[in-house]
Amino acid sequence: MTAARRQLHSGREGAGEVPMQTAETRDHLDRGLLAAARTAVLLVLLMPLVVTPDTVFPFVVGKALYARTLIEVALALWLPLAARNPSYRPVLSRLVIAFAVYAALSLLAGLTGVSLQRSLWSTYERMQGIVDLAHWLAFALVLTSLFRTREDWRYLLNFHLLVGAIMGLVGVALVFGWNLPVYGYLEEGQRISVTLGNPTYLGAYMLVNALVGAGLLVSSFTGAGAAPASRDAPPPGRRRGREQVRTGRVPALLWQRLFWGAAVLLSLWLLWESGTRASVIALAGALTALAVAYLLWGRLRRVKLALLAVLTGLVLLGLLVVWGVQTAPGPSPAGEENTLTRLMQTGGERDFSLGSRLWSVVFGLEAFAERPLLGWGPGNYIVAWGRHYGLERAGPGTDELLDLAHNAPVNELATKGALGFAGYLAMWLLLFWAVASRLRRLGAEGDTLALFLGAALAGYFIHNLALFDTPATFLQFVLLLAFAVSLDAERDANREANGDANGEGGRRKGKTVVPALNWLPVRRLRVRLPTRLPAGQWLAGAARRRYAGWAAAGFLAAALSAVIYLGNVSAYRAATEARLAQAHITAGWPARLEHYQRAIVRFPPLANQPRQDLLESLANDWEPLTRNPETFAAAMGTVGRAADEIMRSEPQLWVASLRFAYVYQNAAHLDPAYLAVAEGYVETAEGLTVNHPQVIDLRTRQSQVAASLDAAPEAAPPR
Repeated sequence: MTAARRQLHSGREGAGEVPMQTAETRDHLDRGLLAAARTAVLLVLLMPLVVTPDTVFPFVVGKALYARTLIEVALALWLPLAARNPSYRPVLSRLVIAFAVYAALSLLAGLTGVSLQRSLWSTYERMQGIVDLAHWLAFALVLTSLFRTREDWRYLLNFHLLVGAIMGLVGVALVFGWNLPVYGYLEEGQRISVTLGNPTYLGAYMLVNALVGAGLLVSSFTGAGAAPASRDAPPPGRRRGREQVRTGRVPALLWQRLFWGAAVLLSLWLLWESGTRASVIALAGALTALAVAYLLWGRLRRVKLALLAVLTGLVLLGLLVVWGVQTAPGPSPAGEENTLTRLMQTGGERDFSLGSRLWSVVFGLEAFAERPLLGWGPGNYIVAWGRHYGLERAGPGTDELLDLAHNAPVNELATKGALGFAGYLAMWLLLFWAVASRLRRLGAEGDTLALFLGAALAGYFIHNLALFDTPATFLQFVLLLAFAVSLDAERDANREANGDANGEGGRRKGKTVVPALNWLPVRRLRVRLPTRLPAGQWLAGAARRRYAGWAAAGFLAAALSAVIYLGNVSAYRAATEARLAQAHITAGWPARLEHYQRAIVRFPPLANQPRQDLLESLANDWEPLTRNPETFAAAMGTVGRAADEIMRSEPQLWVASLRFAYVYQNAAHLDPAYLAVAEGYVETAEGLTVNHPQVIDLRTRQSQVAASLDAAPEAAPPR
């Protein structure tokens, strides 16, 4: 720096202005923010491996809280990066806008539903709700802003496959009885679930994983989709292959192909071992969609002939399964259950699983007809189901309590109505349109990775016709949506041409969600404060100097810490207390009541779950309370407070009324005054359901308790 420039900078500092920041310093800061934000995004992908044995619902709670925490960290790191560097501001994509509109409609449905608290926070068992959806929307925004080139997506998808491969190795260890140092508490059954806790969830996850791995593998052979598309790029040929041999890229590509092949095989094996019929059917549907897409937009005749043969084989296999369904005997309750036998026995007399799912669709559609505009509110399907369920219609084996319809579109209709379903359907149509338009423009050989990820989207949608979104599978949905955004934006060639393939120092001013930010001089912003008072003069000087940036960073860090502690750490601590209350059965009711009370106080938004667990525990372990009047009084006081809170936040939750009535019926044997309280809850449950078997049994039990009290001599209440 020359002496004149030093003098100029010195004069500006004396006047209270900031010296001009060098481009090198800005680049270092941008690179650091970019690396940290991308690392947080990659760590989110580890979520399927997270299990928390010390919480209730260990296969769900830990995953959701882990993902939310890292999404919040990634968002906090991305915000200053996007403010400083226009290259990392959100892309104006119809898909992201559709996702945001869908989230807004979900919030509107929650505001007009039967329980806003349940719509916002869901339960420990599901950990979904509008709050969770907002986190995934933020994740999609960050993901589409930080990962745009095809090379970026190769790293991201490879890391995702690595997570699936680790799950596959865990499954292998379980099958062969090997000791697992981290997952020693996992147990092998006839149907494995590894770290997801449910074989159906595992099948859905591995369905997408297998197609992603196959897409990366096939694209490495075709040369399409492995690098950013550019019109000036030379076509793949022999000379390019020789250059790769000389530069040593072929061995690296070989290792990658081996990894992709192993990941695909492990995914398919886990899918089969999960015994999930819907996953097998969805895989067949995904392969059918892939074949049809290639027949429409592919050019190689031999590939078309091979795919026609595959389609023929799938049709014959389907006919074989249908024939097996008609001729196979019903499953034996004690017999071995695997995927093939489950497929052959679909629709049989003992196939209660299929019957329950079909009736959940029927009752969900009837609930939608009752509240067609905005539905019952996200997470409130259990209220709608109880309102329309009837044993005389559905038959035995279908009385399982369903808090979600086992069909995602029907669940959207019942809980979010026609408006919410329109947003859901628009999002899916735009997803398929983004993939189809890419294939139509470039041909199926032009982007084979897009072809296979489009098939993964089709498989995901088909699988959700018999399931619902879970934290692990919704992560995959957001990944596929973000990849479709990268296809829709078509930014790869432009970033390569500008010499910004790695996303460093880019100053391109493309379209963003807020176009005004393109012309906003963020780095030269000054805060104008009144300077008449000494404090104002000090603040004005601080704002003109580097303190403003440090203050903004400190505020962001404080806000992030508060959100993580209040929203995630507190929920985790409450979930651990609820788990201790369940586990410490031998500790006695005084200790268990303390754990339940701490679980309720530490995170009130999800406190209704511990409250209901308390009611169920009291019903199953009532006899010890009869021995100690003080413990009995403390328990009934807790029950009374729980009743007030649940009836305030979820007034139509008929399951809670049923459990309250059962507890008060037990208490009536010690204090007859509780019988009238039980009668009120019995009537409430009857008003919220239609001849549900448990409510019918509850009415019978109420009559029996009343008869026994009339026949017995008057008993004094416990002192």
